[in-house]
Amino acid sequence: MEELYGFVFWHNHFEKNWYAIPRDGYTDFFSGKYNNNKVIKSKSIDTLIELLCKNINTEDIPQDTE
Repeated sequence: MEELYGFVFWHNHFEKNWYAIPRDGYTDFFSGKYNNNKVIKSKSIDTLIELLCKNINTEDIPQDTE
């Protein structure tokens, strides 16, 4: 679970999506200047945790993982 320390998890209540945002880019994400290749989203936080625990490069994960 150490892989998760580098990410901020955020739930968008209106879109009903979870986001995994790299800690080094979360200020850019919330100001609208984020790089989509490093942020992943899913309807389920469990999916995000599973992908990150597998230690997959976030740039290789489709941005929208339903």
